[in-house]
Amino acid sequence: MHEAIPQRGGISRRAVLAAGLTAGAVAALGAPVPAAASGTTVNWFAAPAKSVRPRFRWWWPDGLVDPDEVAREIDQIADAGFGGVEIAAVHHSIKDKSVLDTAHHGWGSRPWRDGVEAALRRAVRRGLTVDITLGPSWPVAVPGLTPDDEAAAQELAHGRAAVTGGSTYQGPVPPPVRASASGVTGQRLLAVQAARVEPANSTRKETGLDLASVQDLTATVTGSTLTWTAPEGGDWVIVSYWARGSGQQPESGPHSVPAAYAVDHFSPAGTAAVTSYWQDHILTPSLRSLLRAAGGSFFEDSVELETDGLTWTPLLPEAFEKHTGRPLLPYLPALVLDNGNQVFAFEAQLTRQIRHDFWETVSGLFNRNHLTALRNWAHGLGMTLRSQPYGLQTDAIASAAILDIPEGESLGFKNLDDYRCLAGGRDMAGRTVLSCEAGAYNGSAYSTTWDRFLRTMGGAYAAGVNQTVVHGFSYATAPGVAWPGFAAFSPYNGTAGYGESWGPRQPTWRHAEDISGYLGRVHQVLQSGTARADVAVFRQTGYTATGIGASWFTATGVPLGWSHQFLSGPLLDLPSATVSGGRLASDGPAYKALFVEGDFFYGSTPTLAVDDARKILALAEAGLPVVLFGAFDQALTPGVPDQGETDRLRDLLARLLALPHVVRVTDKAAIGDALAGLGVRADVRHATSSTLLNAHRVTADADFYYLCNGKHAETVKPPVAAIDHDVTLRRTRGGRTVPYLLDPWTGEATRLARYTEDGGDFTLRVTLQPGQTMIVALGRPGLFGDRYGSSPHAETTDADAVLFTERGLTVRARTAGTWTTRLSQGRTVTTRTPAVPAPITPARWELEVDDWYPGPDATRTEHVRRSLALDTLRPWSQIPELADSAGVGRYRTTVTLPADWTSSHGAVLELGQVSDTFRVSVNGRRLPAADRLHPVVDLGSCLRRGDNTIEVEVATPLVNRLRVEQPAVFGGVARQDHGLVGPVRLVPYAQVAVG
Repeated sequence: MHEAIPQRGGISRRAVLAAGLTAGAVAALGAPVPAAASGTTVNWFAAPAKSVRPRFRWWWPDGLVDPDEVAREIDQIADAGFGGVEIAAVHHSIKDKSVLDTAHHGWGSRPWRDGVEAALRRAVRRGLTVDITLGPSWPVAVPGLTPDDEAAAQELAHGRAAVTGGSTYQGPVPPPVRASASGVTGQRLLAVQAARVEPANSTRKETGLDLASVQDLTATVTGSTLTWTAPEGGDWVIVSYWARGSGQQPESGPHSVPAAYAVDHFSPAGTAAVTSYWQDHILTPSLRSLLRAAGGSFFEDSVELETDGLTWTPLLPEAFEKHTGRPLLPYLPALVLDNGNQVFAFEAQLTRQIRHDFWETVSGLFNRNHLTALRNWAHGLGMTLRSQPYGLQTDAIASAAILDIPEGESLGFKNLDDYRCLAGGRDMAGRTVLSCEAGAYNGSAYSTTWDRFLRTMGGAYAAGVNQTVVHGFSYATAPGVAWPGFAAFSPYNGTAGYGESWGPRQPTWRHAEDISGYLGRVHQVLQSGTARADVAVFRQTGYTATGIGASWFTATGVPLGWSHQFLSGPLLDLPSATVSGGRLASDGPAYKALFVEGDFFYGSTPTLAVDDARKILALAEAGLPVVLFGAFDQALTPGVPDQGETDRLRDLLARLLALPHVVRVTDKAAIGDALAGLGVRADVRHATSSTLLNAHRVTADADFYYLCNGKHAETVKPPVAAIDHDVTLRRTRGGRTVPYLLDPWTGEATRLARYTEDGGDFTLRVTLQPGQTMIVALGRPGLFGDRYGSSPHAETTDADAVLFTERGLTVRARTAGTWTTRLSQGRTVTTRTPAVPAPITPARWELEVDDWYPGPDATRTEHVRRSLALDTLRPWSQIPELADSAGVGRYRTTVTLPADWTSSHGAVLELGQVSDTFRVSVNGRRLPAADRLHPVVDLGSCLRRGDNTIEVEVATPLVNRLRVEQPAVFGGVARQDHGLVGPVRLVPYAQVAVG
């Protein structure tokens, strides 16, 4: 059951840590109008609700916090335009944990609760929401639980002994090959087996065994002694299985007294231990009330259960037999692990099927006994459950359909397809939000720039993300920390850590409201209506955080405009899994086709479960186009088949393949042609392969298209280049429709003046720099407050641009001339523009620097003022007086415009290279926020004839100062180039109304 609930509102970290539109000219594309949409206020886009604004992961040193400081930090976050926080006990940077006084200030202690209540009280006043992790750090753990308790996380360890055929083994049951973890005092013998070694089944790391030879020797054990004679012939192995606690504690503890241990994530007992601790030790009446007033979600980080053996729960044998109809114990040799490596194997295909059945069983237990139970408990407190449902070999796609808010992460996710897995579950279940733990970069503490963050998130948004939990905001201080204050992950092992500690300690915080406004507006659009995707890709195995994509679509389809999401078998049981008008889930993602290929996680074998094949057949019979890639006429079951099951599967697939709108291809290059032959087209199209990514949302009023010039993965090479090409967008609503450009930096909505229309297709020019984004809305005239009605628009022009202004349809040119424009009515008009001054490159700048230094304590900063005159713009690292500086610089210059400058003139300011954040003022007037990834600012009517003063305020990260103040930690980080580097040009233009 997937309960609908109103919503308010990322592989082991340990492993990771070891190792003619330019958005800069948006303001000039037309007179800015307030954003509005049906059923919303006029500020719907310009001033997004706090519920959709980005939030922070807020790291505390457990309960060593002061309620007054907690309230101040809520104010700081609210004043910067963010919408919420997630309280998390994380202090990897503190090596001497004794300074945290865990006995009195641990997670869940009275001071911790006081801090939480202080945060909630101030959040109520400021309109923020507060999320709280379910336990200290990660994975979910409970103070006072011991590793031997029934509710604690468990593992299955194995022992082994070799026996030659015909010989007798007499001695103790083989002990586990790995010793138990610290604190684990007991272990239970689950079973003892013998099996004949089969070299033909061996792999590089696995000893091959013969399944038919497996014998259960458990009943022959006397006390702790086993006596067994191997049959004649061949070599044999005795395998023992020991169930015991894993002894895992939450990361970087201790966090509490008594210590906390991770819970069993697959049993009701493990979940009950979590909820009971909250009920008995944390949820006071006042806290319950405050959670209902300002609480958002309980949060669970990625499932990083660490063991040298096999993750286990006592429920598995019974659950496996119930799920498959077969006992688990005979298959255990193919399942046990030693330090993450498989130990034994049967015949290859059978081994894959056994492992699939096992992890499918584990998935069911996790989703049912852990996620569903925690979600329901959270709902009883007026909260939701947000979780990163990956880390094990479980069906994260199905998990995403259960969660109120599934979450991914920019650190652990390898590429955009990892997000698309979670997005499929979210959208099929009718949820709204896909969250992202965003901006964690290894070794980048105090050197992370917002432009790097924006480039990372640009692609994630196109893959379905629509909420950002910024990583992160650290509590101000802790014992023994150095300036600029406590940072959860830095220093990390003595060097610069990962992630960032944003806040007033950072010079760029001065401009944080520009960043939060941009992110909030993107979220506002991407949380509106319903998400649409062209194709659903069926996954037999629903893992994510793997980086494994879809044949053709990931490498070829996406660069041509196609969009896809991933579905797994459980999603076909959801109420939305019906077909109407040839669309799957027509009231939701409205997939136009289903694509099925071999299971990448099991050698790309073409497999389908009989139940899934039956459901896909029913969808196809209801009119859904289906494309199968591979030898599905000879398909196998993903799990161990029952008698006759493979034949039943192939009979179903034969019926499926006989349908007229079902196509099977054996060459992935033919997939695009197969879709075209079925009449399936993408909602976004462009003639050539491009790095343009897209996301599509549909409301009752408009189609919203989020476009980003991004890349599939952070590590993709070569770097993304600028793009400039036509893009065709499809409308889904009827009636008169016109396109708008929504600028997420300024909040302005501008009616586009140049495009072509062909039925429901709108073609416009898209010009984007690397990482840059734009949002296009297709809606009725006047939707965003414009008054141009059914005025004709331009289809072509030889002018630099054509736009709607208060004068109507207007051409813009950077030189004098006569320009020809073809209008949508079919008429061609000419327009003459007057003389325009040549571009101006300022020759001299005055620079005033607020240089930041450590103050008298860890949380206070000294400010040194410096003034310089610059004839050439250079990064601070190349200016001797500023080589190690960090802070805020204000660049001022004067440009003189001629006496014939009129109201028909304007200019754009091209800033060139500038780092990190910046703001522009002209003649004392501060302009709206400008695109950080394309720093071109339209100065419009701010300029006048004669002298004009231009000021560019630039804020930098702290790393250059920290390199010299804390060389032991940051000295290995290269000095970074920050400041206004340019080249800077003022480029005038003239605008004249079309006659």
